[in-house]
Amino acid sequence: RNVQINVNARGLANAANNASRLNQNLLNIQNNTQRIGNQGAQNIRNAGNAAGAASRNAESFNTGLGNVVLTMAKFRLASAAINLVVKGFKDAFSEMKAVDSEMVNIRKVTGFTADEMERLSKNAYSLASKYGRSASGVLSAETVFARAGYTDQIEQLGELSLLLQNVGDLQADDAAKFVVATDKAYKLGGSYEKLMTVIDGLDNITNKNATDMQKMTEGMTVAGSVFAESGESIEMFAALLGTATANTQRSGS
Repeated sequence: RNVQINVNARGLANAANNASRLNQNLLNIQNNTQRIGNQGAQNIRNAGNAAGAASRNAESFNTGLGNVVLTMAKFRLASAAINLVVKGFKDAFSEMKAVDSEMVNIRKVTGFTADEMERLSKNAYSLASKYGRSASGVLSAETVFARAGYTDQIEQLGELSLLLQNVGDLQADDAAKFVVATDKAYKLGGSYEKLMTVIDGLDNITNKNATDMQKMTEGMTVAGSVFAESGESIEMFAALLGTATANTQRSGS
């Protein structure tokens, strides 16, 4: 943004001049005092005049010094504003580098065209704004899904990961692993609707029982495939997890 800094150079110069005059007036007082014995009442009057001038100059000096202090305060505020701007540029540059790195990773796996990558980038910034996350974080989750074999669905699965992070206070990596593990275990085909139903169900369990999303998703990530192969439905597995973690207060794993 535009930052304007005004430095009161005249105030600084006046303060310096007043200090010099004050020093000279004090010397005059000293000299006049030494000559009081010889010059009598006249020198007393001279000393009084010098003292009055010194007092006025002292007051002027104080005013000038006040201007200096005010100017320095303004300068400190302006410096703080400039530092915020500089930090903003540094953070933005780091984020741009992170986004570029994730874009390279996704393109290596998916083979998307330049137009497809451009659309993916714009959507990542849109999702980041919607869910209060960074664009690089969105693309990082989408990289996990791309490496897991998803292509056309990575944006929808990325949004599910963001939703899970916000609802369950999960780390990005944990949320993405849960989505992949659950989808693979119960062969949901990467369906946004089916996976959303699972997340809604887990959220409902955590709202009504003494457990949390971290415990639930951890257990499903670790053992979901085992329960799926044994023929247990995802609803039954979620119920077992909710009961076990609520009563033992131990982690899902």
